[in-house]
Amino acid sequence: MNYLEKLKAKTSHPGELQKLQKDVEPENKPTSPTAKTAKTPFYPFCSDRGSLISENHPPTAPTKKRRRQKALLVTPAMVKAWRVGRAWILDHLPELQQAGWTRAELLRAGRFQYPCGPWGAAWGDVWLKPGATVAIEEQGAIRWTWLNETG
Repeated sequence: MNYLEKLKAKTSHPGELQKLQKDVEPENKPTSPTAKTAKTPFYPFCSDRGSLISENHPPTAPTKKRRRQKALLVTPAMVKAWRVGRAWILDHLPELQQAGWTRAELLRAGRFQYPCGPWGAAWGDVWLKPGATVAIEEQGAIRWTWLNETG
C-alpha cells in the first residue's frame, strides 16, 4: 500500500486528503510573532555574524599610516633650467609679448608631472643643453638650436 492509499484510508470522507502535521516546535523557542521574524544583527566588518566587533577583536594601538611617496613635480634639474630660462625670458619679455606670449604662459608650472599639462617654456630642459642658442622667430615661436655629438 502506498502513501496516498494510506492517507485515503484514514480520511473520514472518501474524496478528502488528510493534512500533514507540521513539525513540532521545541518548547524553549519564542512564540511571539516579533521574536520569530527578528534577525540577529549583522555587522559587515565582523567575521562572526551577530556579535560585536569589540567582543571578537580586542582594540589595538592605532598604526601609523605610511605616506605614499609622491612623484616630484619639480626636480632639481628642472629648477636649474627654470632659472636659466626665466632670466632669458625676462630679458626678452617685451619682444615675446609683442609676438603674442603672456608672462603667465611662459613661466607657469603645471599640475601634473612634466611634460603633461600646461608647463611654460621656462621649464624646458633645453635651456641646460651645452651650446644651445635661443631665438624668437617671426611668427613668435621660440626656437632652440644646438649641435648633437654627430653634428
